[in-house]
Amino acid sequence: MTMIGIDPHKASHTAVAVDDNEIVLDEFELRASIVRCSDGPELS
Repeated sequence: MTMIGIDPHKASHTAVAVDDNEIVLDEFELRASIVRCSDGPELS
């Protein structure tokens, strides 16, 4: 199983994916903006 955690802040947002052993699989940080962003990773 993979768990994804989102940490939203005023200046940036961070998403982290971890496995069953709490090992970080991937991390993505995005600058917060009022403009909709399509620069995020592909999720399937």
